[in-house]
Amino acid sequence: MTRFTARAVIAHLAERFTLSGSGSNWVELWWKLTVDGERCVQHQVVYIDELDDGLSVLIDTDVHCLDPERVDWDVLAVSVGALGFDGGRPVLWQPVIGKDLDPAHLERVMQAVAYEAAQLARHARLAAA
Repeated sequence: MTRFTARAVIAHLAERFTLSGSGSNWVELWWKLTVDGERCVQHQVVYIDELDDGLSVLIDTDVHCLDPERVDWDVLAVSVGALGFDGGRPVLWQPVIGKDLDPAHLERVMQAVAYEAAQLARHARLAAA
Protein backbone atom coordinates (compact mmCIF):
# COMPACT_ATOMS: atom_id res chain seq x y z
CA MET A 1 0.00 0.00 0.00
CA THR A 2 1.21 3.49 -0.71
CA ARG A 3 1.78 5.98 2.04
CA PHE A 4 -1.43 7.77 3.00
CA THR A 5 -1.55 11.50 3.62
CA ALA A 6 -4.09 13.26 5.81
CA ARG A 7 -5.80 14.51 2.66
CA ALA A 8 -5.95 10.96 1.24
CA VAL A 9 -7.47 9.59 4.47
CA ILE A 10 -10.11 12.33 4.47
CA ALA A 11 -10.90 11.68 0.80
CA HIS A 12 -11.16 7.94 1.49
CA LEU A 13 -13.49 8.45 4.46
CA ALA A 14 -15.60 10.92 2.45
CA GLU A 15 -16.07 8.24 -0.22
CA ARG A 16 -17.07 5.60 2.34
CA PHE A 17 -19.16 7.60 4.82
CA THR A 18 -21.54 10.54 4.91
CA LEU A 19 -19.50 13.15 6.75
CA SER A 20 -21.22 15.82 8.81
CA GLY A 21 -18.10 18.00 8.81
CA SER A 22 -14.48 18.08 7.75
CA GLY A 23 -11.39 20.25 7.76
CA SER A 24 -7.81 20.01 6.60
CA ASN A 25 -6.98 17.35 9.21
CA TRP A 26 -10.28 16.08 10.61
CA VAL A 27 -13.65 14.56 9.74
CA GLU A 28 -16.87 14.27 11.70
CA LEU A 29 -19.47 11.56 11.26
CA TRP A 30 -22.37 9.81 12.97
CA TRP A 31 -22.73 6.05 13.33
CA LYS A 32 -26.12 4.29 13.44
CA LEU A 33 -25.68 1.30 15.74
CA THR A 34 -27.71 -1.29 17.60
CA VAL A 35 -26.54 -1.99 21.16
CA ASP A 36 -28.37 -4.71 23.11
CA GLY A 37 -31.38 -4.31 20.80
CA GLU A 38 -31.48 -0.52 21.21
CA ARG A 39 -30.89 1.70 18.16
CA CYS A 40 -28.60 4.64 18.78
CA VAL A 41 -26.70 7.33 16.92
CA GLN A 42 -23.07 7.83 17.88
CA HIS A 43 -21.00 10.98 17.20
CA GLN A 44 -17.32 10.68 16.24
CA VAL A 45 -14.50 13.00 15.16
CA VAL A 46 -11.33 11.63 13.56
CA TYR A 47 -8.20 13.79 13.66
CA ILE A 48 -5.35 12.99 11.25
CA ASP A 49 -1.83 14.36 11.63
CA GLU A 50 1.09 13.73 9.33
CA LEU A 51 4.34 12.71 11.03
CA ASP A 52 7.78 12.16 9.51
CA ASP A 53 7.30 8.40 9.69
CA GLY A 54 3.58 8.08 8.91
CA LEU A 55 0.21 9.17 10.16
CA SER A 56 -1.15 9.71 13.64
CA VAL A 57 -4.91 9.32 13.85
CA LEU A 58 -6.95 10.10 16.96
CA ILE A 59 -10.50 8.80 17.09
CA ASP A 60 -12.57 10.94 19.49
CA THR A 61 -16.03 9.55 20.26
CA ASP A 62 -18.60 11.07 22.59
CA VAL A 63 -20.10 8.91 25.32
CA HIS A 64 -23.61 10.36 25.38
CA CYS A 65 -25.26 10.67 28.79
CA LEU A 66 -27.29 13.37 30.48
CA ASP A 67 -25.63 13.46 33.91
CA PRO A 68 -22.00 12.33 33.57
CA GLU A 69 -21.22 13.47 37.12
CA ARG A 70 -23.73 10.94 38.48
CA VAL A 71 -22.03 7.98 36.79
CA ASP A 72 -19.38 5.90 38.58
CA TRP A 73 -17.11 5.66 35.54
CA ASP A 74 -14.54 3.55 37.39
CA VAL A 75 -16.85 0.52 37.47
CA LEU A 76 -17.50 0.54 33.72
CA ALA A 77 -15.12 -1.74 31.83
CA VAL A 78 -13.58 -0.28 28.68
CA SER A 79 -12.44 -2.82 26.09
CA VAL A 80 -11.44 -0.36 23.32
CA GLY A 81 -9.85 3.05 23.70
CA ALA A 82 -9.30 5.17 26.76
CA LEU A 83 -12.08 6.94 28.64
CA GLY A 84 -11.43 10.60 29.35
CA PHE A 85 -13.20 13.91 29.79
CA ASP A 86 -13.13 16.93 27.51
CA GLY A 87 -14.76 19.98 29.04
CA GLY A 88 -16.78 17.75 31.37
CA ARG A 89 -18.13 15.54 28.60
CA PRO A 90 -17.10 11.87 28.65
CA VAL A 91 -15.25 10.75 25.53
CA LEU A 92 -13.54 7.62 24.33
CA TRP A 93 -10.17 8.16 22.62
CA GLN A 94 -8.28 5.68 20.48
CA PRO A 95 -5.04 6.50 18.67
CA VAL A 96 -4.04 4.72 15.46
CA ILE A 97 -0.46 5.28 14.32
CA GLY A 98 1.19 3.80 11.30
CA LYS A 99 3.57 4.31 8.44
CA ASP A 100 1.45 2.23 6.07
CA LEU A 101 -2.01 2.86 7.43
CA ASP A 102 -4.57 0.42 6.06
CA PRO A 103 -7.90 2.20 5.45
CA ALA A 104 -9.91 -0.96 6.15
CA HIS A 105 -8.17 -1.33 9.52
CA LEU A 106 -8.85 2.33 10.34
CA GLU A 107 -12.54 1.86 9.53
CA ARG A 108 -12.74 -1.24 11.76
CA VAL A 109 -11.15 0.64 14.65
CA MET A 110 -13.46 3.63 14.12
CA GLN A 111 -16.51 1.36 14.23
CA ALA A 112 -15.24 -0.54 17.28
CA VAL A 113 -14.67 2.72 19.18
CA ALA A 114 -18.12 4.03 18.19
CA TYR A 115 -19.75 0.80 19.34
CA GLU A 116 -17.81 0.79 22.62
CA ALA A 117 -18.82 4.41 23.30
CA ALA A 118 -22.46 3.55 22.59
CA GLN A 119 -22.24 0.58 25.00
CA LEU A 120 -20.67 2.80 27.68
CA ALA A 121 -23.40 5.40 27.18
CA ARG A 122 -26.09 2.75 27.57
CA HIS A 123 -24.49 1.35 30.73
CA ALA A 124 -24.07 4.88 32.10
CA ARG A 125 -27.76 5.63 31.49
CA LEU A 126 -28.80 2.40 33.19
CA ALA A 127 -26.46 2.99 36.14
CA ALA A 128 -27.72 6.54 36.65
CA ALA A 129 -31.40 5.49 36.57
